[in-house]
Amino acid sequence: MTHDVTTCYSQIPKYGYPGLLGGSQSNTQFECLDYDSNNQNILIGGWSSSSDLVGSAYPKNPIILRINENNGRVIWDIKIQNIGGAQNPLMASRCAIQDTAQQYVVAISTISSINVFIMQYSNGLLKFSYVLYNTATFSSSLFETGIDVKMDSAEKIYLLSKETGLTHLSIFQFTGATGSITATFYYEYGDNSLQVLNIATAKFHPNFDYLYIGGNYQGDLALIKINIADGTFLTGTAVPQSGTSSNELISQIGIYIDSSLDPYQVACAQNLGTGNDIGLMYFKQLFDGTSQLLYTWYLTMTYPTYCLAVNYDGVTMSYLLYESQRSRNYFGTRSVSSATNFDLREIYYAFGNGLLNAQNAYLDTSGLFFIDIGSLLKINSNQYSQSTAYLGRFPVGQSCISSSSNTNTFTSIYQDSFITGNFQQQTLIALTPLTLSFELQEDSTVDSQALTSLKLAELPAECLDYVFGTGNVNSPVIGNRVYNVGDPALTIFVSQFTYTEPCIDTPTWVYQGLQSDYSPLPSFIQFIQISYGSYFRVETSDQQNAATYQLLVEGTASGQYIGYSFFELYVSSTGGSVSPLDNILRTYENRAPYFASNLDEIIQIKCREKKIIKIPDIVDPDLDQVSLVITQQIKEILPGFILLKDKRLIIEPQNLDYGNYTLLFKLTDDNLTFPMTNFYQVIIVVKSTYQILKQRSPPIIPNHPNNSVDTMNETIKSQNVEMTIKSINEQGQARILIKADNSIDSFQLKNYLTSVQILNSLNELAYVEYNITGFQDGIIVLQLLLDDAQSISRYQSQDQLIISYFKQRELITKIRNIPPQTKNDVEQKLVNSLQQVTDSILTSVLYGSIGMSLVFGTSLQLLWGLVNTLQLMSHTPLMAIPYNMPILSFLKTIFTVVTFDPIDRDLVSNIFAITFGTVVILICLILPIILRKFNYDYKNRKLKEYLDEIIDPLSDNGAYSSLYYSVFIIMSIRRQIARLIRRIKLKQIRKQAQEQLKQKQLTIINESAELQLTGKGDDDENDRTNNSPNIRFQNKSNLSFSKSKSPKKFNFNQVINNNISPIKTVSNNFSQRVIQKKSLSQTTLLTSSTNASPTKRELQRIKNQEIKIQNFIDEDPLDAMMNQKSKNNKQSLKNKVPDRSTTNRSSNRQSQNTTLNQNDSEQTWSQETSRQMIPKQSNRYRR
Repeated sequence: MTHDVTTCYSQIPKYGYPGLLGGSQSNTQFECLDYDSNNQNILIGGWSSSSDLVGSAYPKNPIILRINENNGRVIWDIKIQNIGGAQNPLMASRCAIQDTAQQYVVAISTISSINVFIMQYSNGLLKFSYVLYNTATFSSSLFETGIDVKMDSAEKIYLLSKETGLTHLSIFQFTGATGSITATFYYEYGDNSLQVLNIATAKFHPNFDYLYIGGNYQGDLALIKINIADGTFLTGTAVPQSGTSSNELISQIGIYIDSSLDPYQVACAQNLGTGNDIGLMYFKQLFDGTSQLLYTWYLTMTYPTYCLAVNYDGVTMSYLLYESQRSRNYFGTRSVSSATNFDLREIYYAFGNGLLNAQNAYLDTSGLFFIDIGSLLKINSNQYSQSTAYLGRFPVGQSCISSSSNTNTFTSIYQDSFITGNFQQQTLIALTPLTLSFELQEDSTVDSQALTSLKLAELPAECLDYVFGTGNVNSPVIGNRVYNVGDPALTIFVSQFTYTEPCIDTPTWVYQGLQSDYSPLPSFIQFIQISYGSYFRVETSDQQNAATYQLLVEGTASGQYIGYSFFELYVSSTGGSVSPLDNILRTYENRAPYFASNLDEIIQIKCREKKIIKIPDIVDPDLDQVSLVITQQIKEILPGFILLKDKRLIIEPQNLDYGNYTLLFKLTDDNLTFPMTNFYQVIIVVKSTYQILKQRSPPIIPNHPNNSVDTMNETIKSQNVEMTIKSINEQGQARILIKADNSIDSFQLKNYLTSVQILNSLNELAYVEYNITGFQDGIIVLQLLLDDAQSISRYQSQDQLIISYFKQRELITKIRNIPPQTKNDVEQKLVNSLQQVTDSILTSVLYGSIGMSLVFGTSLQLLWGLVNTLQLMSHTPLMAIPYNMPILSFLKTIFTVVTFDPIDRDLVSNIFAITFGTVVILICLILPIILRKFNYDYKNRKLKEYLDEIIDPLSDNGAYSSLYYSVFIIMSIRRQIARLIRRIKLKQIRKQAQEQLKQKQLTIINESAELQLTGKGDDDENDRTNNSPNIRFQNKSNLSFSKSKSPKKFNFNQVINNNISPIKTVSNNFSQRVIQKKSLSQTTLLTSSTNASPTKRELQRIKNQEIKIQNFIDEDPLDAMMNQKSKNNKQSLKNKVPDRSTTNRSSNRQSQNTTLNQNDSEQTWSQETSRQMIPKQSNRYRR
């Protein structure tokens, strides 16, 4: 194992799993495990006896580590040891992370006595250590074995332990204060004399309402439920088993609570049959709290097999088994409704017997992956002298384990009836809890320290590699020096080189002194390396050595990282027997060329970016010609992505070019006597935008008993698979919906995905590594492993995630935009808060200012200035400017406000589209259907009949009902327009007819009244009538009139004949009243006859009759013609009406020849007759 920090100078594991921890002196083993799904961390604990690992003389020491699940590296590690007490804790057999709050870690040591350790989850610092103490016997609890321990969000510690035949449950409230902790309650279950109860495992309810205990009760498999709130025994179930082994027990439990809050339990039982067999059990809790056994599966095993974990997600049950003799694990999943045999995946680290000792495991609820711990003696072909603790995870994206895994089919016996069989009828268990008095006493003699080393037990060589960092070597600056020939020795010290990365390991520096052209040093110059650096020693008396020397120091860190320091040494002559020519040559001073301006020592660039570096001008003090040579250190050639052109260095790395490159710029003049050279060093740091992978090979599936690899690959490619990217969040998690005709093995998910790529805004692809972290209800959860998540979607146009898969041998790709990424949930919440606050402030200022301006009439000049300034930012999308996630979110919020677009345009477009579409549907579908119900005629044909005739040919020719309705709409509109035109014309005719009819009505009424008042007979009446050229009497009773130019389709004579008789009856009644008055007063007869006028009641009747006539005139003749049946009914009603004129004439004659009393009688009869006949007349014209 290695720490989760930068390792620079030593080899580390290539992949996260498996991880090893151990020493060379003795054994090491992991035993407890807890999983933090929120932070994707793993908590593991165990023990070690190797003194080179724990540095202790005690037989065993507890060890606890926190692991980063994504890379398998150690976040923190501790050992717990005695620092002066009488008793040393032996191991950490059970450990757990505090629920929800995740502030503490609680662990227990389970041998000899119960020790409870409380540590900080963040750094592993030991806060408190306790010993379980019996206050009744005043002694620590000996011979107690811990079964499980938990801590809830309220810092309550739940401790479950056992003695022989007894089970103990206690709760302690941790406060963080020093001193002892008294148990809230401490209950004991069972009987140590009868030894009827032996528990092996426990499962706590997620809300700590109750717990399930599994084990053995009176020789039967036992599942017991206890209320945690008060420790009361709730229910228990014992299931007999037909095997001969006496050690049978339920060793693992999983619980599931559905949406209806109905609990389900799955259990794994071991030591069945003769001791080798395994049983899986499925329970459902009934309304009374008891657990009813519904299904069981019995697996007959050849070798002893044990349960490591079992789980259930409401549909699928997953399980992990361990076979000790052949050193392998078995993993599988199945539906609880399936009765078929079991397909178990074999997983092992090396072939051989007795090489693996699996102790514990975490199994994901969906059965997608598991984490197992324990100890082993061999990986691949690498054998270890001592048992070494291991941490494994399956499946993983890549692994160095050469041992393959196979899938084997095991025969199972399925039961859903338990009268007979391997599992028999269950019985109820009744236990009475006994209250005891215990407390946790603080133990100050225990302390924690970090482990000595994590690398004492290494993985095989094929699992290790160097991981190069992105740091640089800092070389010390050495000034130019001068030495005179014959002077005492000159010492030039060079300080230690350093590396810029904060590395966990310490480098070994190796220094070498050379001339600048990498030739050896002259004999009079010595180079010596010391512990704190190096130095040069210069000493000579030979005038021939007088010259200028360009020297360098090369420093290498652990053979991986190299740095250089350059300087000049001037060796001058002080006299002696030197020839004049030599003196001239030695006194001639040639100076080295150099750059006129500084050259950047470090240039950082990312993959797929482009930089152009301008090389500074070269200056030679002696005006010599200078040549420039640029080479890569050691390789002496430039990398392919670096091009020198026109004094410019063009750097354009691609996806696979990330790393560090050291370039040497060599300036050399053309002096033939003493050519001078100057060196410059530039480091190019190429950072990867994503964690790049090479093109993946076709999916390779482990060997199957009945299928070759090629056959399985072809099977995957030919399946009918459909994938959809549902969402991608800001933490690099992609949710992919996968649908297939056949069931999908969760371990083959990566093989269905041909590739996962990211397309950036420059239309360049990069392959990205990922882990599958979840699979449930057909949803795959991919965790993208992004090396630089902050560089994702930094521009206005977002990067895209592209997945590829085969669907019936056709390569399909799906694309979805990737949102800008954040480091964690905390940063995402801060970004969301910033966005909401910014949006609220700007929206309030913007629209609040507009509202106040409208109310108070203030100027908007300041507001427009603000908006104009902010709108300058809205032009930034036109420029390819990269932003980080907070800035990009902030700018998008400003864009929304300053562009006056607070409402989502897509929402407005959708609302408009829905509204417009609804109106169109109503017009094209609903309205024609309604209109079609009317029996309109079109060219003397029923429109409905016409359309019914053409619907079949339209359907036969491929037309649909839309064309049918379209024809209907066109014809209906044409019909309505024609009808509207006719109505306009007829309206004018009706108006003229109404005026003429009113005049005729008044004339007829007045003349009838005069005739009756003057007492003239029928002959005079006829003569009087003949004086009017346009009015005539027919049959001396029926009055009608005709007009030479009457409106078309209207017979006004018929109208008068049908309506004048009631008016005449009213006139006769009026004359009867006049006669009565005449008989009473002969003197006033003439006055009364002349001045008499109709009463209000008679006038109201006349007015009502006029209204009925008007309604008849206003009636639409087209509607009357279209409704022929109604017209016939009116005609028949007319024929049934009696002859009113005859009745009126008889009444008149009788009134002239009778007495006054008889006249009163006739008047009453006439009035009643009139009242009866007027309503009948009105029924003729009622529609």
